[in-house]
Amino acid sequence: GEPIAHKNGEAKRPLTDREMQRVRAQAYHWMVPCRRPLVVALAEAGGTAPEIAAVELEHLDLDEGVVHFTGKAARTNRIPPEAHEALCRALDEGAAVGKRITVTDALDANKAARSVTQELSEVIRDAGLARVPRVAGASIRLHHALRHFHDGGIGDAVRFLGAISVDTTMRSLGLTVDDL
Repeated sequence: GEPIAHKNGEAKRPLTDREMQRVRAQAYHWMVPCRRPLVVALAEAGGTAPEIAAVELEHLDLDEGVVHFTGKAARTNRIPPEAHEALCRALDEGAAVGKRITVTDALDANKAARSVTQELSEVIRDAGLARVPRVAGASIRLHHALRHFHDGGIGDAVRFLGAISVDTTMRSLGLTVDDL
C-alpha cells in the first residue's frame, strides 16, 4: 500500500506507559502469524527502521533475549520481556518473512526500511495514536530509551539507541541538562 504520510523534521517523543500498552495490544495479539509482532518487538529493543529491516534470524539470541543490530551503530540490545515473548511466539508460528525476518529478501535496503516504517506507522494508527502530536513509530524505541536513561543514566540511553552523541539523545528524549 501507499506509505502513511508524516511530517518530516518534527521531533518525535517517547510514548507514555499507557500509549505503549495500546501499541502492544495492537502488535502482539493477532490471530494469524504476521510480521507486526516482529517489527514492534525489534523497535522495543531499540532498532531503527533500517536496522529492523536488516535483522536476520542469526542476529537473535533468543536464549539470552538479545538482538544484534548491524550497520553504523552496531550494538547488542536486550529485548524487553513482553516483546521477547511476542517475538518468540511469532517466530514459532512462522511469521518470519525470509532471510531477513521482517521484510522480503527481494527488497533493497531503502524499500525495506520504508516497509518497516509503514508497519510501525500502521501500529501507531491502529492503537489510536496517529493524531497525537509528535508520536510516530520511532516513539516506541524512544519509550524504552527513556527507561534506560532512568535506570542507567544518559550513557545507557545513548548506547541503547546507537546514537552519535549525548546531545542528540537528550533532544530525542526531551531531556535538559537539569534532568541529568
